[in-house]
Amino acid sequence: MTIDVREPAESQESTLRRFRKGSPPDADALCEVRELALRATGVRTYTPRQLDAWVRSRDPASFASALSGDDEIFIVAEDADPGRLSGFASVIIRGRPHLWSLYVHPSRQGRGIGRRLLGAAEAECRALRLNQLNVAAVLTAATFYEAVGYRLVCEFYADLSSGGSEATLITLKHYFKRL
Repeated sequence: MTIDVREPAESQESTLRRFRKGSPPDADALCEVRELALRATGVRTYTPRQLDAWVRSRDPASFASALSGDDEIFIVAEDADPGRLSGFASVIIRGRPHLWSLYVHPSRQGRGIGRRLLGAAEAECRALRLNQLNVAAVLTAATFYEAVGYRLVCEFYADLSSGGSEATLITLKHYFKRL
């Protein structure tokens, strides 16, 4: 199923083919895009230990499981190069709906793909009659969410490890937007 989004600007046509729902065969590519994006954008804000713990917090098996289930919706941006993804977004729809993931491949950042993925995720929420979307944003993404209309609720800490090490605590900002 192809997600209906606005046509890409001319400068994006050479790299972005289409948006579509994610499926279990996408698990490895999602894991790769996530790790590359985390390491590229997080290096200015987070320590190597924090980034390593963050990368390890979701592996291809956990992506495959989520892609097979009904609790999380995935939208992927297919690259014009076969087998490559430009980015993806996922929304947990059970309980209080929240954007769980929004990652764009570092070589594709700055081209509006993240904004369009977020718009597609919001459209999916509206189609499900959800009237609000929550986001736990990393510090490096805070200005992005503010620019697209999300309101700051609070800041909090999340532990990326199972051991509660202070070295793997990161600061997040909780945002929400009425849809």
